[in-house]
Amino acid sequence: MGYHELFHYASLLSKAGRLAAYNSYYCSLQISGLHYAYFLQSSNIIAVCTARHETHELATTYLLLQKANGLAINTVRFEAHALKTLLDFLTLWDLDLRDGDLLVILQAYTDYLRLIRHNWRPRSVLEWSVLSQVPLKEHTSSDSCCEDSGDLGGLSKTDGRERAPGAIEKFLYVSVKYLRFLQTRTERYAGLSFQQLPVRQKRIWGVISGTAGSRTVPVVDLRAITGERGVRSRWNKIDNLPSDAVFSLDQANLFFQYTPGAQNKLLFATLRYLGLREAEAAGITIDPETLPPSFFRMKYFQAKQWLRNHLRGDLKYVHLHSKGRWVFSVIDRGNPDYRASHKRAGERREVPWIFSADDLEDLLINALRERTELIQHQPKDHGFLFVSSDHRRRGAPITGQTVYKKYHAIAKRARKGNPESVLHRYSPHTFRHFYATYLLKVLKRPIDEVSLWLGHSTTEITAKFYAHWMSDKEEEGQFTVARMKQVINQSLDGRTPHG
Repeated sequence: MGYHELFHYASLLSKAGRLAAYNSYYCSLQISGLHYAYFLQSSNIIAVCTARHETHELATTYLLLQKANGLAINTVRFEAHALKTLLDFLTLWDLDLRDGDLLVILQAYTDYLRLIRHNWRPRSVLEWSVLSQVPLKEHTSSDSCCEDSGDLGGLSKTDGRERAPGAIEKFLYVSVKYLRFLQTRTERYAGLSFQQLPVRQKRIWGVISGTAGSRTVPVVDLRAITGERGVRSRWNKIDNLPSDAVFSLDQANLFFQYTPGAQNKLLFATLRYLGLREAEAAGITIDPETLPPSFFRMKYFQAKQWLRNHLRGDLKYVHLHSKGRWVFSVIDRGNPDYRASHKRAGERREVPWIFSADDLEDLLINALRERTELIQHQPKDHGFLFVSSDHRRRGAPITGQTVYKKYHAIAKRARKGNPESVLHRYSPHTFRHFYATYLLKVLKRPIDEVSLWLGHSTTEITAKFYAHWMSDKEEEGQFTVARMKQVINQSLDGRTPHG
């Protein structure tokens, strides 16, 4: 085996299929022991040894450096165990770090951490050196261990012994530290490239931050690596597809087919065609004083013209020369909903509706009519566009969490009506990914413009999430440009947008 074979396994798109393939490979191996971490408590001597009881010089040197830098001995012991696990993984695949993409290697290592036993401790560390098989989790040693089990997309939902997401991130953190050590402290690995790894900006506070302020530094985004492998983060306990998954044509059509009510149709249209976050859509307001009682008695085209000329609030029709366009103002009003709030306090941005104005106005008229009926249950009109239809809160403003619940209620209806539906494995945020990929891939909009409309603080954030959609190369099995055009050009009532 080697990097070429590892890459083949890592490229399998199905999480269940990938884990099953890995499991089959590890089960087939006959090994002559694994690495072990040796610790002499009386003198705090620590080392990583091979199965042949030879000191692994590079790993041990790294640990001694951490110890010399003042790292707590218990933390050094944990890092020794994490390095032992990484070295096992590299040995099982006969990998040379210089020959492969570090991102692929770390992703495959993440899957390895999910499959091996983590609650088994030998009576002596020397027992690691006499193992004849890879210590996989008990029920992953069978051929059926990794059959698709629904939302988890991999191991059985009843598996309470899977390594916690936070623990996997800690193992990866130690691995990245070790790789950095190899790159900067050894001649052999000086050419290691970290450019393939996803990065994020981390804010650093120093002793003079009160005077000089904080600074940001780029760090490897471990959660992006584990999330792509389907590991559920402790910060997001909802079982989703990977964050960059995009609706297919059939999935998008199916969702709106089962979406009841004019308010819901407009609500999810704002997510789909404006790329809003859940709480941002829930926070859209109108000025009810600009809607006269006679509005709903107007003729169709008269009502649409009235909206364009008189409706005020967070949405307005802007006349541009011979044409016009609806523009939505996205404003942070301090929504307390923790699940889907604004990412930046006090945020305010404007997002144009660049698709059919006629389709939007059709949805808006019907949604306003439904809103008028519901708002009568409130003591006064609060001005929020989207209101609750729940009998206990009828007419009250919704929250981002309400949007999330509405989405999964619709997904449940779709699954009941169509057992093959997979909408329950997505989330409302998927509409945002679709919006971004369409603008970049199909409309070829500049990334700074897309970043502005999405509300990202920097274009680097946009590039990190969507750079893979900016290439003209279409990967086999991926969502093609033609199908993306089909989805975005499907209006909610079946007509093709034209504006």
